Parts: sequence; structure tokens; C-alpha cells
Amino acid sequence: MALAIVVVLVLGLGGRSDWSDQVICAMPQTAYDEIAQKLGDDCSEYDIAKEYMSNKEYYDALSY
Repeated sequence: MALAIVVVLVLGLGGRSDWSDQVICAMPQTAYDEIAQKLGDDCSEYDIAKEYMSNKEYYDALSY
């Protein structure tokens, strides 16, 4: 049973990482820079992706 829980957790974290990578690769560099500055040095790629997706229209408008 414990092994099943570990497998589910590992798959979940892997999916989260893949999602973060996909979002970051698709976002404009201006948006990435703005979010990284806003969240600070301790933010993770997941934090950046979450912030971007929460305010996508705003960050996309920065690149125009």
C-alpha cells in the first residue's frame, strides 16, 4: 500500500514539473522576467507558471 502511495506522489510531482516546463516555454520572456522579479529569488518554476496562468492576459499584454 505504501508503495502505491509513493508511486502516485512521484507521478503527480512529475506531471507538475512537466506542466510548469510547458507553461514557461510558451510564455513571453517579458512575462517570465516580470514574474521572477515579483516573486523573488526563492520562487520555483511552478510558482512562476502558476502566477502566469492566474494572470495570463496581463502578462501577455506586457510583451506588446
